[in-house]
Amino acid sequence: MSGKVNRSGSIPKQCGLVEQLIYKKATLTPEELEALTPEEIQLVIHELRVHQIELEMQNDELRRIQAELNAARSRYFDLYDLAPVGYCTISKKGLFQEANLAAAILLGIKRGTLAGQPISRFILKEDQDIYYLLRKKLFETGQPQTCDLRMKKNDGNLFWAKLATTAVEDTENSLFRVVISDISDRKFHENELELTARLILLVNNPGNFRELMSSLTDSLKRWSGCEAVGIRLCDGDDFPYYETRGFPAEFVEAEKHLCAHSPDGEILRDSKGNPLLECMCGNILSGRFDPSKPFFTKNGSFWSNNTTALLASTSDADRQARTRNRCNGEGYESVALIPLRTGNQVFGLLQFNDHQPDRFTSSLIAHFERIADSLAIALSRHQVEEVLHKSEEKYRQYVENAPVGVFIADRQGRYQEVNLAASRITGYSVDELVTMSVSDMMPPENQTPGIESFERLLATGSDATEIPFRRKDGSIGWWSILAVRLSDDRFMGITTDITDRKQLEAQYVQAQKMEAIGQLAGGVAHDFRNQLTIIQGFASMLLDRSKVNKEDRKHVEEILKAVRRSAAITDQLLIFSRKESIHLEAVDLTESVKDMSRLLPQMVGEDIRLLIIPSPNACWVNVDPGLFQQAIINMVVNARQAMPDGGGGTLTVETDSVELDQQALRGSPNASPGTYAVVTISDTGTGMDAKTLEHIFDPFFTTKEVGKGTGMGLAMVYGFVTSSKGFIQVDSEPDRGSTFRLYFPLVQPAEASTVEEAIHEPGILPEGSETILVVEDEEALRQLAVSMLRECGYRVLEAANAAEALPLGEHYEGQIDLLATDVIMPNMMGTELAERLRIARPDMPVLFLSGYSQNLADDKYLQNPGTELLVKPFDFAALAQAVRRLLDLKK
Repeated sequence: MSGKVNRSGSIPKQCGLVEQLIYKKATLTPEELEALTPEEIQLVIHELRVHQIELEMQNDELRRIQAELNAARSRYFDLYDLAPVGYCTISKKGLFQEANLAAAILLGIKRGTLAGQPISRFILKEDQDIYYLLRKKLFETGQPQTCDLRMKKNDGNLFWAKLATTAVEDTENSLFRVVISDISDRKFHENELELTARLILLVNNPGNFRELMSSLTDSLKRWSGCEAVGIRLCDGDDFPYYETRGFPAEFVEAEKHLCAHSPDGEILRDSKGNPLLECMCGNILSGRFDPSKPFFTKNGSFWSNNTTALLASTSDADRQARTRNRCNGEGYESVALIPLRTGNQVFGLLQFNDHQPDRFTSSLIAHFERIADSLAIALSRHQVEEVLHKSEEKYRQYVENAPVGVFIADRQGRYQEVNLAASRITGYSVDELVTMSVSDMMPPENQTPGIESFERLLATGSDATEIPFRRKDGSIGWWSILAVRLSDDRFMGITTDITDRKQLEAQYVQAQKMEAIGQLAGGVAHDFRNQLTIIQGFASMLLDRSKVNKEDRKHVEEILKAVRRSAAITDQLLIFSRKESIHLEAVDLTESVKDMSRLLPQMVGEDIRLLIIPSPNACWVNVDPGLFQQAIINMVVNARQAMPDGGGGTLTVETDSVELDQQALRGSPNASPGTYAVVTISDTGTGMDAKTLEHIFDPFFTTKEVGKGTGMGLAMVYGFVTSSKGFIQVDSEPDRGSTFRLYFPLVQPAEASTVEEAIHEPGILPEGSETILVVEDEEALRQLAVSMLRECGYRVLEAANAAEALPLGEHYEGQIDLLATDVIMPNMMGTELAERLRIARPDMPVLFLSGYSQNLADDKYLQNPGTELLVKPFDFAALAQAVRRLLDLKK
């Protein structure tokens, strides 16, 4: 053998021959190998075989281990994908890197689309801070972290999740793993327990029922996860919503009440007298349900995960009643209605609504029913407590706020207790009243009635009386007192402030007096007109006689002027007594105000400076002259009363004409641009604030002290002006006086007739030969009319009243061409007389003679041809012309 066997010169004896050869094979030479003995070769061969067998055994073990590893890996990935929890790998930026199938199913999204999406997208916005805090702690501490939060599926449905996180040792990507577990059932049960605990507190801790219900409804909404929750409670015949969360206001208003009503608004009832409750809510509250239907439970609840499909597949009979379908119309697909009952009595229901379908399961509805059973115990108790509380509060409010004072006094009449109403009535505070006595409240001059009432109370134990009392501000009012004895030393009194009633009684007496004066004025004016007619008639007849000389004619003309002035005074009396209808005529406002210049100073007094500034031009308008003067008087009196109490100030009445455009008419919507006459009444008085200005034309509104005015003055002015197609503008500020402007449309000036032109000239009276029946109960006036008509050539029949006129008119054999009759006569009015005579003589014209025209302008007789009204006083010519006019119409 050549070369070295090994570097040490020999084969290590402690090693096997094969190992030595392997160890030394790179250095053995062929010569060294040939130098081996047969024994050594046999040993090497043996060792090689043993080694080969060992290698084969090791390979078999490796193959077995590999198979087991492959099987384990397969089982691992099966468990990873099919595990009941989601396994995810998340980047530090919060993006999904990898997720198992369970995570994709849990989030409701395809597994292949999950990678790269942020996990925050699937976390409820309100709970994202919990997630970010969890991630922050994980990377800061490196320790596993867990939290509970609400996540939402890809379709928007929510579920409770537990996140368990661990960091991954990856220096490049900073990954972390998340295990997502659905803990909705656990949370639901925990919240159910929490709600039950809250109910126990509700039962045992009385408080503000409305606040408790509000908190409870909010908890129900969060616990159920539904978009909208409502609670209905019994209120009389109906079951309105007591509290809601999540419903639109319009829906709550539309669905608030369940009672069916008739067209006239009455609640409809069944044969037993119970109110008919509509819709599915009415079914649950009335116990109308069929547990064989899948949408009802055996406990009487209703639920549906798809109201659209339910309505399409069922009838009203299936649903037990006609439904309103407002829940479905609002888009709510998931609806649950759970009754609240104590014993067999249903007193309300819980309502859960959601736009998403498939929000409920039978187990969830069972949860709802358990909550409702617990809730019913609390609600029934607190509902009774609330009714009692409301009743007590209502009674307290009534006692405190009604205009009825309640006091308790001792035998000496000293107040011991009083309510706020008594304080409000008297003006004293409660603390002040309890230091006073009943006698302190009575005016010194009116002590006797109160003392006598208290003595009767002591003697009999009760008394009722009306006595005057003095308020804190010194004003005097009236009390109606009902007092009773509570014990030997205590008395209770109930006092009502009847000051307004006493004032109304005084006003009623005053109104009756004014009505009586008005009736008297009307009667006097009517009789006075008769007398004026006699004077005017005979005076006009004198002018018709040619023998009257020029000097006497002037005297007669003065008589006629006096008659006309007296007639104007009579018109004012009739307007005051409301026995004269309003009639419009052309009036020059400037002249009318001038005519009042002697009257107005007497109304304002010497301490007020009155300025009357007439326009230099005539201001013709169509108004009732009497009512116009009355309006000016009302305005002047109002202005006078607005002056300071100390006297002084200036009151101005001015007339003018103005051109108004649309800009100037702002605030007067019914007025049109044009030329107007304006009467301005201004004062330097106390003025009015904006709130008062809003109501100054309201009937019965007044700023004067009680008993100082009726509040009708400005209302009458407003009615008169608007009836005359005009309008009013007002400017006023506190302490700066007031200015009223009365606008009337200008008209063309009327042809003004002078007294001389109106006086009849001799020789021009129309004449005739027809037969006329004159009926007048005033003998002198009848004789005047008869004389006038006979002088004109007529044949005249006369009667003093209807009793004489009827047989004469019915049985007179000749023709009666015209009836001239007074309107107001004893036993029968002239209109009725004409009606009865026209039965026999249908074509007979009628001339009515009247001292006033109220209610005649609309009388049916005056609407027909052949009928006319002649108002007293009238002259010779007016009568002759009216008679001739009617007779000529007949031809």
